[in-house]
Amino acid sequence: MITDATDHWNARSCWTFDFFMTRCGATPINVHRFKSDRYRAEDVKSVPLGRFISEILAGDWETYPYYVRDDWKLFIEHPELLADYRVPQYFFDWFKIMPDSYG
Repeated sequence: MITDATDHWNARSCWTFDFFMTRCGATPINVHRFKSDRYRAEDVKSVPLGRFISEILAGDWETYPYYVRDDWKLFIEHPELLADYRVPQYFFDWFKIMPDSYG
């Protein structure tokens, strides 16, 4: 059991909904609509992060069945977020060896 992997992360205290609304609210993200147990490309849409946060805070899963999945582009748009956490020593960061053309 790993118990200390995130103890030193600033993200644990500063990454709140308000933080992301203020800092990244206008940044577009992809959200996925959950309709069944399958991924469907037509169920993906782009919305500003602030709108996504507002929708999930105002409703529930029945009224807004969208989730964020693997949207690493937020870190491309806001590289300052990377300073708030560190990949734990127990895990290998595959992004370090990816060619720049994948970014």
